[in-house]
Amino acid sequence: MKLKKYLPYLVAIFSFAIFTVIYFAPSISGKIIYSSDGVSSIGSSREVSKYHEESGKKYNPIIWTNSLFSGMPTYMVAAPDWKNKTINITRISRNIFNTRYAYIFVGLVGVFLLLVMLGINPWLSIVGAFAYNLASFHYILMAHGHNAKAMVVSLYAYVLIGMILVLKHRRYFWGTLLFTFSVVWQIVAGHIQMTYYLLFLALGYYIAEGVAMFKQKQLKEFAKGTGLLLIGAVVAVSTNTGKLWTEYEYGTHTMRGGREITSQNTQASASETSKEGLSNEYILAYSYDLGESFSGFLPQAKGLYKPLSEQSALYKALKSSGNEAVAKSFNKDGQYFYWGHQTASAAPFYYGVVVFVLFILGLFFVKGHVKYWLASVVCVTWILTIGKNSYGEYSGLFYSIQSFFIEYIPLYDKFRDVKNIVFVQSLAMMLLGFIGLSKLFTKELSKKELTTALRNASIIVGGLFLIVVVFPTVLGNTASPRDAMIFKGWPEFLMTALQDTRAEAIRSDAIRGLIFGGVTFGLLLLVVIDKLKVGYALMGLLGIIFIDMVPFDLKSLNYDTFVTQKSTDKLIQESQADIDILKDKDPNYRVLKFGDTFNDALTSAYHKSIGGYSAAKLSRYQDLIEYCLSPFMRKVAASKSNAEMQENLFSNNVINMLNTKYFILDENAQPVKNPNAYGNAWFAHLYITSDGALDEITKLQTINTKKEVVVDKRFVHFVDSKVFAEDSAATISLEKYHPNHLAYKSHTESEQMAVFSEIFYAPNGWQAYIDGEKADHFRVNYVLRAMIIPAGTHTVEFKFEPTSYYAGTKISLVTSYLLTLLLIGGGVFEGYKYWKRNKEKKTV
Repeated sequence: MKLKKYLPYLVAIFSFAIFTVIYFAPSISGKIIYSSDGVSSIGSSREVSKYHEESGKKYNPIIWTNSLFSGMPTYMVAAPDWKNKTINITRISRNIFNTRYAYIFVGLVGVFLLLVMLGINPWLSIVGAFAYNLASFHYILMAHGHNAKAMVVSLYAYVLIGMILVLKHRRYFWGTLLFTFSVVWQIVAGHIQMTYYLLFLALGYYIAEGVAMFKQKQLKEFAKGTGLLLIGAVVAVSTNTGKLWTEYEYGTHTMRGGREITSQNTQASASETSKEGLSNEYILAYSYDLGESFSGFLPQAKGLYKPLSEQSALYKALKSSGNEAVAKSFNKDGQYFYWGHQTASAAPFYYGVVVFVLFILGLFFVKGHVKYWLASVVCVTWILTIGKNSYGEYSGLFYSIQSFFIEYIPLYDKFRDVKNIVFVQSLAMMLLGFIGLSKLFTKELSKKELTTALRNASIIVGGLFLIVVVFPTVLGNTASPRDAMIFKGWPEFLMTALQDTRAEAIRSDAIRGLIFGGVTFGLLLLVVIDKLKVGYALMGLLGIIFIDMVPFDLKSLNYDTFVTQKSTDKLIQESQADIDILKDKDPNYRVLKFGDTFNDALTSAYHKSIGGYSAAKLSRYQDLIEYCLSPFMRKVAASKSNAEMQENLFSNNVINMLNTKYFILDENAQPVKNPNAYGNAWFAHLYITSDGALDEITKLQTINTKKEVVVDKRFVHFVDSKVFAEDSAATISLEKYHPNHLAYKSHTESEQMAVFSEIFYAPNGWQAYIDGEKADHFRVNYVLRAMIIPAGTHTVEFKFEPTSYYAGTKISLVTSYLLTLLLIGGGVFEGYKYWKRNKEKKTV
């Protein structure tokens, strides 16, 4: 009897493990997924890795790096040890499967247990777990190196299970503990945006369950559960104090914290951010239009993912015009050929026809607060995936709703790519669908009620797909704003054929939806009229899900996606220019590589780069890019002769103050050495003041930064009324370089103002010292550090000592140990109670 009771759980774990082992077999054998983001991450974190290896202390905190954007904290690049010891538990599944991608197994187990906790039969819960975890977005994320996102999503179910245990099942201790650990690990995974989106589902459940408990006069239990969940949330945040405190502090200095320059004369500053944070258009650049919001079950709503068929309008048109070779090569690899209104899209976020069908059924089968919880979450999150109207414009009803959320919902305006909330939408759809399916299989409703619901749901689903079959352009225009650029020179008849082919693709998806939906309804109808056993129906349903979903997953992530570590290493090997530059043993100078400079992490792998790759760069440095660095690069590119190019390269005072010692114009040629780079530090004897950021960066471009600096009025008290005499014998030089610690030796005959070619990040970051005593430093030239140095010979030091990290990680360390001890203690106590019960039974 016991075996029969636990059999579905054993089968679930075994099937999830087998799926993980088969799908990720290359990873288990030592290969990794190749992705451009993954390679960029290696390049950006190379300096940190190098110092870890050289110091022999893996967890020696390297929390600043000069390898990208002239210097920034490592929090978003190569996370330091946050002293949260609970993360060791999260490595269990990774160690068992010997793959970093074991979180697909974690996700499968989590959704399975969530469905069981909601009262669904374990066998049906296995099917539901696969239905959600076979959605294409999981595999798209992994294929593109967005592992933090994938990891956070895999933990969604555990947060909800903890809440259900506390509020519904009154398992206060274990529910609170699971909730706390789940939130801890969500934060550890490191994608706050995806955790934030989970709040829509979690708060929805809390409100719905609270209303139900209020009606049942269970206010005491609700208050107790609320208190325990709040305690769990506080403990989870405390365990991650170091991480959250530093990232919050840093965030205030990035684009998400707002930018001081909001002048309309710079497009990027006006379109991307404002003083309050990111702008609407920047936040919504990767949102759906109305038609694309249906791509969860019509995957080609805004993109072709198959090679061109010989029967397609475009193939026939190309062939008839003598371009059959072009027709055969067009999208021959079946890449996602996108034509929607997002800035770009790698693949559709497809959650499948079955989930859509079951969701519609669930609306008829499920009653009460659970239905209102899940249906409302689906409705709200679906609306929030849409930021543009059908024509891709920022206007209309959906844009107005987005604007309301951006303006009034806390933290919503800190994240872009809002379509990612579809992860929550599809989870809510699956839950409602399988709760409804459970009622069908257990015959909780009468046969008449079941057949009526099946009929009504099939009319809605079938009607929707039939409308799209007949009118595929109901999802929006099949022309794209990009067509004129991508298909430049194509005659009108080919452009028309291209649009017709897109309409054909949408129609074929709708026909496919009719087939899969029809089979699903057929299976369920056979169960209702007692012509098919539930077990066979479950196997059939699981088969449909696999047939529907796996081909999409394999398009994004298959065995060919995995490569050996050596193959990845080759992608970041030194170029000839890198080799030449690395002969220079000066420990601290910068390199500017022309090209896609500010989306390039490969230069950061070997040099301290002017550019880099990170969405979380300092907002002041972004201003410097827009106002000074990008115009400089354009001017160099426009040079008409070699002499003019050299003049443009060497004469820019902003480039020189950043100690840009080398330029890479061609990575296969010799680099160009800049003879005018200022070095690590120098003395300036003149200063002018500025009134605000725009004034400061404008004046910066007019001065000789070797002799003069611009001081913002907020820092003018450091230099006010001071006169710095020119001292030709004064010297200052870098004596020691470490990412977290810079030491200089200075000698002057009189008090001087030293300027350092290092990025200013204070007051709670870099601390300055003169002869071991703390000293003030201040910002000049928009981004650099400066300080007043007294006459004589002195040792000047900068140490990166953010209170947020060092105090925060101490709190994290203590809290995580206490939480782990609580888990161990709870386990021992439960074990003791089990032993005691067995002993009493034997005595009886």
